[in-house]
Amino acid sequence: FFFCCAMKNKQWALVSLGVCIVVSLLYFYTYNEQNQLGSYTRESREYEWTGLPISMDNDLFYDPSNEWEFFTETKRSLKKYLSTLTEDQWDNDDELFLSLTSEYTPMIGWNGFFDALNEYQKEYKKITLSRVHWFGEVIYADAKKPHHAIEITSRDILHKATLHGAVWAAVSEKDFTSTQSLFDLVNNELCYFRTEPGFGNTYMGCAHGVGHGLAKIYVDDISLALDVCAQSSDKEFQYSCATGVYMDGKVAKYSFSPCDTNRFPACCYRFRESQWDLLHEEEYPCSTQCDPYHKMGCIYGRSFVDQWTKKSKVCDEYLPSSTDDEIQQYYHAACIEGYYSSHSVKNSDTCSRYKDYPISYEICMHHLEFDNDNFTLSEDEDEQIYYNVDLLEKYYNPNSNCEPVPF
Repeated sequence: FFFCCAMKNKQWALVSLGVCIVVSLLYFYTYNEQNQLGSYTRESREYEWTGLPISMDNDLFYDPSNEWEFFTETKRSLKKYLSTLTEDQWDNDDELFLSLTSEYTPMIGWNGFFDALNEYQKEYKKITLSRVHWFGEVIYADAKKPHHAIEITSRDILHKATLHGAVWAAVSEKDFTSTQSLFDLVNNELCYFRTEPGFGNTYMGCAHGVGHGLAKIYVDDISLALDVCAQSSDKEFQYSCATGVYMDGKVAKYSFSPCDTNRFPACCYRFRESQWDLLHEEEYPCSTQCDPYHKMGCIYGRSFVDQWTKKSKVCDEYLPSSTDDEIQQYYHAACIEGYYSSHSVKNSDTCSRYKDYPISYEICMHHLEFDNDNFTLSEDEDEQIYYNVDLLEKYYNPNSNCEPVPF
């Protein structure tokens, strides 16, 4: 400025003054911005987003592409702090984690916060599902629109537990005037992406979250929650919703309840690992069930968690004595369906063992070719590629009135 004022030519002095002012403003702007970012360089890098498309008005999302170094260092700082927490803090200190989300999500978005949690799990230790579910509830509370939370939690990280938590928070907080109003929310704001390419498994997770929410509404009678799941026109949704209901329900270790008296028993028995650990030496533990429908669900659930049978002997106890024994063929098929829903099929030779039993063989070949983690659902709601609903519901009788069976 002294240089500008010293010039004799007033016109040039004014021009120089203007240049000096502009340069000064640029300097102060750059200095302040670097100060706010902790003096990080502006490294550009494309951010790989693997979730659902992000809405333009979704302020939960932060794109770090032009501030990569700041994004990376902030995540590193968060992970380092998380590594100092005690088990008791992880389990019980909600206020601490609310403080962390309030501090970090404005800087790196909820997506960056979840990136840090996911990286922490890989580098340090696993985070309990209850805590990850809780983060899903918190992001739902922070969202201006329900689908904003769904977009952020739709990636295949953290066991999709944040998605489950966000969905059940949305379902359980609403005072629905009718089942239709519930499904309006589900279809338009929560699980709206049924046919999105590659998001079939995520859709299943969303429906599972709906089941969790219904279990929290009908906490004293899960049969009512299951009735709501059954009202969906989408068969895949029905079953995935039922898994959420049963997973959230309270069960006794030394009991078949509530699997033995309610709808969708296959969805229930698949979560009874501790029960099957007690009964795995029993040759026919599912023979106790009151009707073929619940027996089939029991067989499916037991084989789903089976870790004790030699692979060469899988489901042999249910092999039909003849090809004319229809119901036994379906029991065997339910066993094959359960086992290969959670175990990989090595090759087509594995399935060739079942060629004499067409239903079981077809199921085995389906699981050989099907990728559980990456698939796309069609617009046909009767299509079944994830849950074999028609098989597991074949013997459903709405007039059946099963009584609890002894353990």
